[in-house]
Formats: sequence, C-alpha cells, structure tokens
Amino acid sequence: MKTKSPLNSKQSLYFLWSTILNQSQSANLTLEKTLELFKRLGLDSFTPKVLLEITYQKILAEVSKKPAIHRFPKNMSKNLYLSIQTIAEKYENDPRKIFENLSSFSQLKKRLKEFRGIGDHKADVAIDIFKSFIQKDNVIINQTNNCQSLLLTLDKEIQILNSLREQ
Repeated sequence: MKTKSPLNSKQSLYFLWSTILNQSQSANLTLEKTLELFKRLGLDSFTPKVLLEITYQKILAEVSKKPAIHRFPKNMSKNLYLSIQTIAEKYENDPRKIFENLSSFSQLKKRLKEFRGIGDHKADVAIDIFKSFIQKDNVIINQTNNCQSLLLTLDKEIQILNSLREQ
C-alpha cells in the first residue's frame, strides 16, 4: 500500500533523533536538546542532501560542545551517525521514507528498531507519539508502555513537530 508520510523530512529526522537521544535524561530535556543539535548542525534549513555532509566527527563535536546535548556524547553521536547511514542505505537518504507505505504500526516498529539505540520500549513510545500526531489526539496512549514521561511531554513534542512543519 503506497501512502505518503504525514511527516516532512525535517520532522522525520527530528522524530527519529529525539527517539534515539531519549535515554538517561528527561524527555523534556531531550526534546529541547534535539532542537539545539539541529541548530548546531545547520539543519534549520534541512534537505535530505545535507545529511550526506554530516560526519561522525561533526556530530560528536556538536553533541559534546557545552552545554552538552547528551551525557553520553560518544555513544549518542555514534547512534545518530549510524542513523544517517541507515537512512541513506535503506530510505534513499530521505528520513520521510521511514514513515511511508506503512501497512501497520508493527511495520513502523520494525523500521524504528533498525536504528541503533531504539529497542522495543522506545519504539512503542514513538509509535504512541506518532499516532497522537497523525490523529491530532493525545488520548490514544498505550497504557501498557508505563511511560509517565510521555504523558508529561506529549503536547510539547506535538507542538515541536508542528513547528517543524511550518519551516
């Protein structure tokens, strides 16, 4: 089934990277720091071609710069760099394609788990956020996730995704 992604390329990359970075720090902080990383890497005017120009060293330098984006800069930089490689290899260098032609949310979960740093729990939480975003409704949270931080940050994440649509 051919379906267009509800997210543009910039939203898709932000969504993926905030999911990867959401570890060992508050979700609220992760959302803000992911936006900051976009600025540091010059992704404000994002095009898929720009991804090819981002090196591991550049990511590491920007993640490590004070104030640090994450308390584990080497590991997170590796995860982010490998996400760029996966996007290039499997998704024609366009993060939007992660969210295209989905037949089910289990297919989305499988795609998200292709990225280093995303396991079952992160993928399930990301799917809840994705569902809320596309259905414009934040009451569909999967209660089996037991993720209180999601309930606290969902509105902010939807707000950020909407702001990235307008850019």
